[in-house]
Amino acid sequence: MYFGEWAGKSGPDFPFHVVAQRVRSLVAEFQRFAAMGLLTMPERTEGWRQVVRFLVLLRTVGLTEVAPNEEVDPGCHHRGDDNQQSIDGVGRSRTNHKSKPGVQQSDRSAASGGETARQTRRYQLTVIDILADYIRFRCESVTGLHPPVQPATLLRECNRIVGSMFVIFDGSMELMALTLLRLPPDRQHTLLLYPVFENVLTQAGTAPADYDTIPGYVRMLLCYKRWKSLVHGRDEKAAIDAHAIRLLPGRCPTVRHTSDLCFLRLLPPVPPGQRAAETRYLLVNDLFNLEHCIAQFRQHHRRTSVGGHTGGRDESTAKQQRDDGSNRQRHLVSVLACVR
Repeated sequence: MYFGEWAGKSGPDFPFHVVAQRVRSLVAEFQRFAAMGLLTMPERTEGWRQVVRFLVLLRTVGLTEVAPNEEVDPGCHHRGDDNQQSIDGVGRSRTNHKSKPGVQQSDRSAASGGETARQTRRYQLTVIDILADYIRFRCESVTGLHPPVQPATLLRECNRIVGSMFVIFDGSMELMALTLLRLPPDRQHTLLLYPVFENVLTQAGTAPADYDTIPGYVRMLLCYKRWKSLVHGRDEKAAIDAHAIRLLPGRCPTVRHTSDLCFLRLLPPVPPGQRAAETRYLLVNDLFNLEHCIAQFRQHHRRTSVGGHTGGRDESTAKQQRDDGSNRQRHLVSVLACVR
């Protein structure tokens, strides 16, 4: 019923990106109806419930991810009996049309792996867009309640959102943080956004991470800056800074790949006397336009992750390789119960 012509397919045979794009177009369609006043709030709520439920089910089909941040180098794929091949032989092989069948097969496998990685990343970016719209809708729903929402209801909404993200992204902190950065800033939504940011970012240190890379470092720095922008109190801001300083390295990581440079340029220069505590300096001072910087980060991330090598480790894939899937199974029942 859900998958139609794709029913029965799974893993690499399942067109995740195509399905996610279809869901995205359907979301845009019923959002347009909602903007025209053709849908009631209960109808909109039911529509989003079905969308989130579908994404959870889609994740359980078994998305086989290839590390999209790993550069696929066909030259690294060779058979064991090719180990004695000389450098001259490698040079000649570029113009030798009678190359070994095994090498040709390796080249095809490498190309297929690269395409799978790109499709996986496109799928992830599309789902991030969908979930950002869903969270915004839940924020609008909460702020529109009369009388004002009770703490227990607010906590339930927060848990529903974070639990859904956790299952859909298989616990990937990278993808959940990217979803937070995709949310449009609106102080009217702080009532729900603040606990969502708090729930995700205070758990950041418990999952495998890529904070030792420039893209990962900048991503999390911007997340904490966005979280701080939701509050006014000095004590609250200081508590967020303290948590970020415990999580992130004291200084921005060094450049490893050419693609790191576009992310590094987003950060303002740090005075020599502050470089030993660079992270603290960037957190406690308002040195750049946050929203412009986030927009630039998202643009660079989309371009480098889909169009080429990002230079960083794909944390979600690395986690999937290490994890036996118990987290996903443990959270699946509770999330399905929430979205029913």
